[in-house]
Amino acid sequence: MLTRKDGKFKRQTPLKRTKPKQYAWALDRFEAF
Repeated sequence: MLTRKDGKFKRQTPLKRTKPKQYAWALDRFEAF
């Protein structure tokens, strides 16, 4: 599930393991929705 807070998306699963590029790409995809 995705929740939006302060313009930033937070996921139940930590995204710290993902690479910065992948994280930014994911944010762009979520922004599209």
